[in-house]
Amino acid sequence: MRRRRRRRHLLRNAGDAGRRPPVDRRPDGSAGADPTRRAGPSGGPRLHRRRRPRAAPRARLAAPPRPAHGTRRHHRLVDRPTGGISVIETATSQPEPVITIRTVDGPRDVDIYTPEGFAIVADLFTRSGWQNKLSYEVTWLGIPIIQLPEDIVMVQELIWKVRPEVVIETGVAHGGGLVLYASVLELLGRGRVVGVDVEIRKYNRLAIESHPLAHRIHLVEGSSVEPETVDQVRSLVGSGQGTMVMLDSNHSRDHVRHELELYAPFVSPGSYVVVFDEVMPMVADAPNAKPGWDRDNPLEAVRDFLGTHPEFVIDPAYERLRTTYCRSGFLRRVED
Repeated sequence: MRRRRRRRHLLRNAGDAGRRPPVDRRPDGSAGADPTRRAGPSGGPRLHRRRRPRAAPRARLAAPPRPAHGTRRHHRLVDRPTGGISVIETATSQPEPVITIRTVDGPRDVDIYTPEGFAIVADLFTRSGWQNKLSYEVTWLGIPIIQLPEDIVMVQELIWKVRPEVVIETGVAHGGGLVLYASVLELLGRGRVVGVDVEIRKYNRLAIESHPLAHRIHLVEGSSVEPETVDQVRSLVGSGQGTMVMLDSNHSRDHVRHELELYAPFVSPGSYVVVFDEVMPMVADAPNAKPGWDRDNPLEAVRDFLGTHPEFVIDPAYERLRTTYCRSGFLRRVED
């Protein structure tokens, strides 16, 4: 039986061999099939296509680079080679988690993992970030906002908590702040935003008025301290409504103090006026700072204002992220 089966197997293979295409010989005498003899879809010749390399598994693409072995202090992050690209190595130095500060008693080391160390690092980050224009990297729903991400988060938290009917902002710039306030009010299902600026540039106005949240935004062009401008704002706000104010226009001491006197009366009891850019005295020594910022700044205006307006108090809760341009800038009106 085994011999018969083997014989049938040999005969079958011999028959298949007769039906196979002939083997061509390359110029060097080696065997190889002629690709032109392989029929294509229309019966004509079909050429070989180079097979694409297999894609890397999704998990591998999502995985972060792994540190190389034996690199404890000066570790290297090594990416896997892909597509013939050479390995990319980025060598970084891990500094010690200690900062040396100068005191009246001499230098002292502070661990950055302590609350004191965190406060120092946050201040340094705020100052360096201002010099490097970090706030210019941020947009809100497609519009540049020119604010720190931490301040943006705190402002949305504030609006959501207080739930005002109207938010007034002086200093429109690109309009990102207006869109931020309007987006929170939209989720609340009510309210409107009044934006005031001495000059609203054409392309900024177009971006604001064509935005999906434009139905909640009203623009007033004019100096924020001119009586005519304040009258327009008053007509848009109405009376008996919860109102919040954001001051972010001219940041000189006198101008901010004037704005506080004009716009603080709009603020409802329990609501807030937020003064931006108290960071100016912190960065008075920065290369991009202007002379006099150590005294001519919004923070000094706030101090002057609070000295004669006991109905407003600083709420430090909205500075808890430490990195902020609104140092002592969240002013709550005490409820009657």
